[in-house]
Amino acid sequence: CGKSTLLHILAGLDRDITGTVLVPRRKAFAFQATRPTPWQKVWRNVLLGLPGKPERAVAERVLAEVGLTHRAGSRSRALSEGEAQRASLARALVRDPDLLLLDEPFGTLDAPTRAEARRLLGELWQRRGCAVVLVTHDVAEAVLLADRVLVMEEGAIAYETTVEPDRPRDITDPRLTELRAELLARLGSDTATAEAA
Repeated sequence: CGKSTLLHILAGLDRDITGTVLVPRRKAFAFQATRPTPWQKVWRNVLLGLPGKPERAVAERVLAEVGLTHRAGSRSRALSEGEAQRASLARALVRDPDLLLLDEPFGTLDAPTRAEARRLLGELWQRRGCAVVLVTHDVAEAVLLADRVLVMEEGAIAYETTVEPDRPRDITDPRLTELRAELLARLGSDTATAEAA
């Protein structure tokens, strides 16, 4: 429906468009596939693509933010999937973005690792204060993390709603349960009633 394409346009990766896109100059993208260079150490992967010759300390500061200080000197191929996702997030954050674009960053994680990654993202967003656009197929994830939820259909935004409860949020909050059911119904899910229960 165009979610990843929208992120690519916002990141300036897809220029085959008409019209105007206004985004902050400093932006960073964390892809669904973590894409580390497996032969390099984690700290070098974090600095990949940065201009100049940034020092290891720059990478280590952001690795500390995502809880990977202990893996800075490891080869990227030795990381678990959850660690690789955090390293990918560090690679985006080291650019100090005003806009952070995340394309299903938790899609391949198991449930406990995914819950921890959501918590970490919420903390990083509050500490850093940058805008975040997160693409996800997980409706519960959207209502737990977002201030606004957009539903896309056929390349256009078909529905938009705000998420009111203050943080930290509890998925059992009746307001979130109702919003989740409403979003599932909009998405045409036959399990909307079961999910809401």
